[in-house]
Amino acid sequence: MQKKKRKKRQNGKLFFLLAILAFLAVLVLSACIFFEAKTIKTEGSTHYSDTAIIKASGVKKGDKLVFLNSGTVTAAVAEAHPYVKSVQLKKKFPDTVTLVVTEEIVALRFEDAQDGIALAAINGKLLETVPEWHSGGIKVSGFDLKDAAPGTIIDSAEHGKQHTLMDILTEINARGIGYKIGEISVSALYDIQFTYENRITVKLGMQDRINVKFNMFTEIIKLIGDSEYGILDVSAKQANFIADVNGGTIKPSTGPAILPEAAPNSEETQGENPALPEVPTE
Repeated sequence: MQKKKRKKRQNGKLFFLLAILAFLAVLVLSACIFFEAKTIKTEGSTHYSDTAIIKASGVKKGDKLVFLNSGTVTAAVAEAHPYVKSVQLKKKFPDTVTLVVTEEIVALRFEDAQDGIALAAINGKLLETVPEWHSGGIKVSGFDLKDAAPGTIIDSAEHGKQHTLMDILTEINARGIGYKIGEISVSALYDIQFTYENRITVKLGMQDRINVKFNMFTEIIKLIGDSEYGILDVSAKQANFIADVNGGTIKPSTGPAILPEAAPNSEETQGENPALPEVPTE
């Protein structure tokens, strides 16, 4: 008698489980059959038209909403349109799809490109080449672009420069200081430098230990006054800051990494340089 009751309870649980599975199967089947895209919209694109984004996405009326994938759509749109960084699919059941576009921001400019001024994102992705002068982004000098085709990653005909510049961009991006950098010079890989807030030239020297040198720069810049002009050399183990008492606009030098002699100290013109820490060896 107890065995019969136990078996009856087990059969009841099994029936209940099968009913749930059948219900879920009906829901999935209904979604596949009935939820089709009828309205397709875009948001966030300033460089491309709605029609261009939708066409590149491959999303068409009649597509099943449940099968649309943001990753696939992003790859397709970004390949066709370099300014597109990502595309998020917003699905509003039963029949509306919105393509929400996030665009790359111009972070770099290469003024010596073959057909004009090449613009790129902070990740090194080339966005476009414009024929006229463009003030946006960080000016990169001494970098001969091998190919300025939009959508490709910056590369140089000179060995070592692509890797070095990407290392520098990684450090700048990680610290969120891109808007404070005016120019990066990689004209000579033994004298890499950049300008900070248009008042300090930071000398990195050789292309090694970029991360270590940026760590030192980050700590030392806190010790330098907000109104100081000068040259900060972090190329060696011991950093050196030489103030420019005239407070002129700083530009990267084109010569080797040799610091000019400091101007004579005087109470009227110059205070003592801050004590600077050593660069950690590891």
